[in-house]
Amino acid sequence: MSQSASTQHEPFHAAALRSLGALHAAFSKIVGQLGPNLTALELAQTLSVDRKLGWRMHRLAKSASPFAGAEYLPGEEGIEILLKAAAKKGIAREQIDAARSAVEEYRALEALYAGDRSTLESMLAPLAPRDDESQRLHLQHRREMFLAQSRVWGIRGRVQLRADFVHPSTIKPGWEDFVAIRGFLDLARLREDLRWIMPRAKLTDERKSVRVGCWYPLDPDAAASHGAPLLTKYSSSPTPRFKEVRSSSPTGNDPFTLTDWPVGVRSPLSVVLGEAGDAMCPSWTNDPNFKGESYTRVYTPVETLVMDHFVHKDLFGRLNPTLHVLCDLGPWMPYPMQSEMRMEMPVPERVEYLGRGTAYATLPEMPTYRELLDDVCALRNWNASDFDVYRVRLIAPPTPCTVTMRYPMPYKPGPIEHDDTPHAAEPTLQSESTKTREQR
Repeated sequence: MSQSASTQHEPFHAAALRSLGALHAAFSKIVGQLGPNLTALELAQTLSVDRKLGWRMHRLAKSASPFAGAEYLPGEEGIEILLKAAAKKGIAREQIDAARSAVEEYRALEALYAGDRSTLESMLAPLAPRDDESQRLHLQHRREMFLAQSRVWGIRGRVQLRADFVHPSTIKPGWEDFVAIRGFLDLARLREDLRWIMPRAKLTDERKSVRVGCWYPLDPDAAASHGAPLLTKYSSSPTPRFKEVRSSSPTGNDPFTLTDWPVGVRSPLSVVLGEAGDAMCPSWTNDPNFKGESYTRVYTPVETLVMDHFVHKDLFGRLNPTLHVLCDLGPWMPYPMQSEMRMEMPVPERVEYLGRGTAYATLPEMPTYRELLDDVCALRNWNASDFDVYRVRLIAPPTPCTVTMRYPMPYKPGPIEHDDTPHAAEPTLQSESTKTREQR
């Protein structure tokens, strides 16, 4: 145990790397001498031990990195069974002793930094390579978090959906038009008294140098009837019921409360909202450090978050967005305010480029998703083949958090000119949208 005393003066990463490296090396050497090409079953048969015990030893020795293998370390009794069996098969005493010493060092690491094995494994998960099998542990913890939070809060969803369209403005050159689709698929209420908040679409400018535009419903008639920018064709029937919540939000965007739908997982609700905005912001920046981003807040326990970003090919060319998952635990204002103060969570997922054209954006959980995208493009007179499609899919996203895709904006020096009045074309575009929908 003399080695473990030194870990008190080491950073956790260094102590973990040394301990796990020794553990991995010791068991890899033993398994290699028993038979370098043995399968897990053959290893168990060679040692005359239980299949599961042999499988654990095989995974411990053969894992791609030490961080991945530690998850499979057997308990104390299992270790002794394996090492005694290995000694009977002729493995040298010094190798058996090295393995015991490595196990003791790992137990010391657990006692010093974590207190229990489960906590230690959660501390080790972020240290593993992102493409390593040990990231599976990270996803396991998120799934457990989803189950616990859904039971505590009394709500769960199958999918949280966010889809943003960004298109060159048709009324103001050099600016952008937007469509924001958001909603939940199979949202189940587990308590009778539960109500749930759905925020409005929001666009902000962290520089405070631009007056961003105003949102309006894609379907004004449905919004007038139901009190929310509902897309009834893609939502549950009977139609979800909403109540607008008046708040003191600094954004001025009062959210909606979703109320009165049946309790139980057998009666889930699907709700899809759609809003649009014209000449919302410039498609370039005069700040070389400024980045564009698409983000969504996750505050509802869901099995999966799907976040699609549709960017017109003439705006920025092919992008390489980065994914950031930011912790919302703390006394923060709504994102992106105080964004620099938020802790970023390590996640194994990445932004995926699906291709050019909405035809690439299939969604197994929503068979009508492609039809929804086509409807949006038809309503706005956009060509569905002109959009590059970027997707983030998070399994059991941690809550509460903000998930954002970031990418550089085209740089152009000089002031950004903008007017201070709403665009006169907005009411016309709304009526044109209504006319287009009726004709279809």
